Amino acid sequence: MFDWSRYLVVGHAFGARYDLPIPLLLFVLGGGAVVFASFLLVLPRTVPVEGVSILPDRREARRLSLPPAVLAWIVFALLIVSGFIGSQAVAENIVPTAFWLLIWIAVPVSCGVLGDWTRQVNPFAALARAADRPDLRQTLLAGPAVAWPDWLGWWPATVLFFIVACGELIYNATATKPAVTAFGLLIYAVVNIAAGLVFGSEVWLERGELFSVLYGTWG
Repeated sequence: MFDWSRYLVVGHAFGARYDLPIPLLLFVLGGGAVVFASFLLVLPRTVPVEGVSILPDRREARRLSLPPAVLAWIVFALLIVSGFIGSQAVAENIVPTAFWLLIWIAVPVSCGVLGDWTRQVNPFAALARAADRPDLRQTLLAGPAVAWPDWLGWWPATVLFFIVACGELIYNATATKPAVTAFGLLIYAVVNIAAGLVFGSEVWLERGELFSVLYGTWG
């Protein structure tokens, strides 16, 4: 007999049967209301522009700010170490909570309320800026930064968002394991270093880096 359990896909973090503490109708209506309210945070608003200088709608890459960047790197390194050598029980390791609840959910919502406050504490952005050095690029690539193709647009950030969303909603039984999350963060750190070196941090943070684009969109 064919074993379908080998191909089981878990939907939206429900790995086992869950008995709702409230009637199903209230659960569905409440969930829908929360989703609706979350979209209101990013709803375009009309603001008066008379007498106000219009700034270009783009993200300018700032130079590396050492204190926030160093702090971000320290926290990031601790999360990586915790994910690999700490307990692999999701409830006993800080990595799943830090990434899947805080970084992935709470921070975007806070950006929708407060604006994008993450630019100087985003460790991935800091890594891209640190790698954006003309002398290093000349040594390793023997040339200037590669121009970002127009056809590429924001697709890298979109694809990265889709991958992480699949980890959250479909493959959460595996993606939320501390070591898996830590490994993913480590690989993504390498991607940001390479992208900052090849394309330059400005264009990468504006169009490719997942969290810079995500938080900037919400903020």
